[in-house]
Amino acid sequence: GIFKMNFDESFAKQGITIPDPENFSSKINFGGQNENTFFNMSYSYIPTDKLRYFTAFSLSNNSDNIRYGNYPLYRHDSRVQGRAELNYEFSTKLYLLAGLEIQRIGYDQIVNDTISERFMDTQTSGYIESEWKPARWFGLKTGVRAEYSDLLSKADIAPRISMAVKTGQKSQISAAYGIFYQSAPSQYLLQGYKPGFQQAVHYILNYQRIANDRTFRIEAYYKNYGHLIHEENVAFDPNQYRFYFGNVVNSGKGFARGFDVFWRDKQSIKYFDYWISYSYIDTKRFYQNYPSEATPDFVSPQNLNIITKYFIDKIQTNISLSYHYASGRTYYNPNNPVFLADRAPDDNNLSLSLSFLTTIKKMFTVIYVSVDNITNRHNILGYRYSYDGSERYQVIPSTYRTIFFGINLSLTKINKDEL
Repeated sequence: GIFKMNFDESFAKQGITIPDPENFSSKINFGGQNENTFFNMSYSYIPTDKLRYFTAFSLSNNSDNIRYGNYPLYRHDSRVQGRAELNYEFSTKLYLLAGLEIQRIGYDQIVNDTISERFMDTQTSGYIESEWKPARWFGLKTGVRAEYSDLLSKADIAPRISMAVKTGQKSQISAAYGIFYQSAPSQYLLQGYKPGFQQAVHYILNYQRIANDRTFRIEAYYKNYGHLIHEENVAFDPNQYRFYFGNVVNSGKGFARGFDVFWRDKQSIKYFDYWISYSYIDTKRFYQNYPSEATPDFVSPQNLNIITKYFIDKIQTNISLSYHYASGRTYYNPNNPVFLADRAPDDNNLSLSLSFLTTIKKMFTVIYVSVDNITNRHNILGYRYSYDGSERYQVIPSTYRTIFFGINLSLTKINKDEL
């Protein structure tokens, strides 16, 4: 068998000065510190050629101390999770997977040192999945997942199916359908609301071809959202730290549709590797305290990434130049009668990195230098307004340009393609 264990502890502190939304002529400090602990272990055992056991256990503990001007906010969440799986091979054409998973989730929040909120939830789920390959050119995977929330006293059943058809030696078409469920956001559960699960139905179609160190992939999808959390008879409030809500029901809805295209070529030019990815998404949601259906402010409809890498063998140096483009996101303008109709400017970023391969005392070493936003473009992420809508200020990155220098010492070899 194989036993694995991992432990990670991190601590971070950061902050930024922003205009005071109550008085734009003055500034306030916004920031906080985070401490995160994560531990997991797993054991895999293969007693026979046809049977495999897998068990895993993990726990995480996260604390955030946030200060928004003179207002403190403390958040703490923890999760303990266990899983057991059994995988059996009936034949070379038929596989069966069955599993059980239990999670214990806790969340605490203290607002302004006076308002204390808390919830605990135990989520139990079981799932079974089969994989059938009746021919070399065809594969079918079906499954179903059942979930129960102790906090909500509600259960759901989610069927899923996917299939793949080979269209040649190097290419295939695949399709997938599935139903997924999710609990309400934590800010509602903290105040004692117990709405039903939110639902998403996914439809995905994919084509991929890999040949001669070249990869082409295109994927189209449609997602239908139902039973989303929605607050009845309340005015929209953009404050993400608000804790006053209306009547919470599962009447929200939405959709997302789009496509992704990916191309990578490592063959045409020696030592040169590049890839291009483009994604488009059209989505709208009527949920939370939205007064009408709109594109959320975290969605960028178009994204383009171009990454190039060239390795100079004589001096063992890798040069990488990357470009990122994102179309503007929506932002809330209280002076516009159309909800979330305004869009921020497009975002552009050109970055350069150099990595030099060497050895230090027989240890494989990478000396790395990167410069982000080498054109020093002042991207604007959006705008925020005063409460009366008479003033606004730009939402901008904390820094326009970042320079990073690092040295990595390794006891094992590193694949040059990973740099």
